[in-house]
Amino acid sequence: RSFLPWYPEGTVQPTRLAGFVAERTRAFDEVLTHPVVRRAGAAIAFEDLAADPSAVFEAQVLPLLGLPPNPLGTPQRRRQRDYELEDLVANIDEVRDLLATTYEPPRA
Repeated sequence: RSFLPWYPEGTVQPTRLAGFVAERTRAFDEVLTHPVVRRAGAAIAFEDLAADPSAVFEAQVLPLLGLPPNPLGTPQRRRQRDYELEDLVANIDEVRDLLATTYEPPRA
């Protein structure tokens, strides 16, 4: 079984993608509501971390670990893929529209 809902090659099947997102959302919700995670964990949205890593570390990560404030150095960001999604997914606009209506990043 493929990790991503590809069908045919290079095309994402929207109904399978919606099911994939719903399945992962339920799994994450289950983890996030576990008593141990509720007591000693944090939900950090990738979008928040990417937008302002220092603020996320100062407000969430360091307090969770019981560490004092410690400014991050200059982030060394680099792209992890050398291709555009448009080159990989034939129906990228349809996928973006679907995700825009079904996905909400977790909030702590």
